[in-house]
Amino acid sequence: MLSMENTWAWVMFSISACVIEGELPRLCHYVDPVPGVFQLLSNVSLSCTLREDCLKSLDANASHIFWKMNDTQISQEQYYFNATVSRVTFQAVKGYVTCHINMKGAANILHRFAIEVGFPPDKPKNISCVSYWRENITCFWDQGHETNLKTHFTLIRKWGPSQNDSCNTLENKCFFKFPRLHISTNLTIIVMAENALGKAQSDPLVLDSWHTWKTDPPQNVIVHSILGQSRSLFVTWNKPTEKPPALVLFYDLQYQMAGTSNWTRVTKEKINTTSFVIKNLKPFTNYTVAVRCIGESQFYWSDWSLKETGLTPEAKPYKGPDLWRQITNLDSQGNRSVHLLWKALNTSEANGIILGYRIWYAKKRDPTVMLQRNTTHLNYSLFLANEAYIITLVAYNSAGDSPKATLIVPAINRTVLSAVQIVKVTPQDDQLFVEWKTS
Repeated sequence: MLSMENTWAWVMFSISACVIEGELPRLCHYVDPVPGVFQLLSNVSLSCTLREDCLKSLDANASHIFWKMNDTQISQEQYYFNATVSRVTFQAVKGYVTCHINMKGAANILHRFAIEVGFPPDKPKNISCVSYWRENITCFWDQGHETNLKTHFTLIRKWGPSQNDSCNTLENKCFFKFPRLHISTNLTIIVMAENALGKAQSDPLVLDSWHTWKTDPPQNVIVHSILGQSRSLFVTWNKPTEKPPALVLFYDLQYQMAGTSNWTRVTKEKINTTSFVIKNLKPFTNYTVAVRCIGESQFYWSDWSLKETGLTPEAKPYKGPDLWRQITNLDSQGNRSVHLLWKALNTSEANGIILGYRIWYAKKRDPTVMLQRNTTHLNYSLFLANEAYIITLVAYNSAGDSPKATLIVPAINRTVLSAVQIVKVTPQDDQLFVEWKTS
């Protein structure tokens, strides 16, 4: 195994062959097998050795050898040589090192040596295993730092006096397929890691397979409105079909208002039925709901179910419309046209779809005689006599009427209130200070 200490790799190289006068061509080099994988930045030494009986024919010796790393010449300060051997020492990085020789005025490559670098594997830690009914048991682990090398993992599973099996992977997870599952038995799990630079083994994990079951999510989630309950939704679902037969399930719900990103958990207690009423919601609002489940004494919740959406019923409008009036066209008898205007309620105020508006008006001196008008518009005109009148307006939806908005139309002979001309708003101690002037 290679380490951070100097790695001496003796490699025998030469030009391909030399011809000795009067003799057949014969090789002038030898190449020893050397590991091509080193720990990153470890010190590595490589050597080119020439055959002594070839030096005369080559008209060169080891002092004529020079080295390059990734096509960049290595400083001669890193060389050591004698007549036949040239050795270079360097810190390992990915790429290649080449050995060259200057012979008869020309540079020749003796050999190209590939360098692969990385790290030995860390000890696998944090092993966990999850069982899926009729599918597999999958184990995961933390493999530690990246080795930059192909690292093989072997997952070993032991049970009973002497039974065991294993699976192999290049990832940080591995699984045993159905039917190689155990509903409830004590297992010992070990993970072994190995690459070209070393081996490592996890501590054994001992677990009871009964506590590892993860079921499918609940199915057929439906969100129902509840008649007459504008702040509640009734959620129903079915149990997952794939689970150990004796496994008792508990459920958890979450919901979010449409258009928002925050989820709210409805309860801190586990639910053991397949229905639940979510309360304290806003009327006439869409909510998205998801359900998950967990087996009794299990470690793992299921994934969340598919999201389903439901609409809470309407409630009476939260407030009445903002109402004001314009008085015009006073005739010779003192009758005038009173034009009423109001603002539409926003969504949170309307609590539903506003179907229309009801207007009641009566003389102030005799409010028992009241007349009614209906409209779907945001304005309405009345032709009133010169007396003072009380006017009331409500908005309504399918659930009922809003609170009343009321104003008084003064009699002709009564001084009209001064109009507001200048309004000034100033922030003050987390409040708004409002000033105005009248004409």
